[in-house]
Amino acid sequence: MPQITFLWLSLTYNPRRIGLILRLTSNGGSVSDPLFGAMRQSVIDGAPDKAAELAQQALDSGVDPLEAVNHGFAAGITFAGDQFGCGQMFLPDLLASAEAMQAAMKILERKC
Repeated sequence: MPQITFLWLSLTYNPRRIGLILRLTSNGGSVSDPLFGAMRQSVIDGAPDKAAELAQQALDSGVDPLEAVNHGFAAGITFAGDQFGCGQMFLPDLLASAEAMQAAMKILERKC
């Protein structure tokens, strides 16, 4: 029987950025679903230390590195790019997101 995961959006204030940011959250599904949500959010928030920590946590939990990239970090950088494209995120924020993605990739590349 397939797992069903519900995603919902909530608005959260982020003191690093002016205004409200959509926060992607997951509920239900497998154990790694909250981890993937945290991965996405670490990139959206532009938090490289948190992204690296979550990448290591994923590896320690046995999550495939490619799955971590595709379902976690890539979703975050895609969301950040979309927000930049529609003027909701600015270049410094996008660069911070890219730094978080890069920090996670350094950890995950070691496993590949």
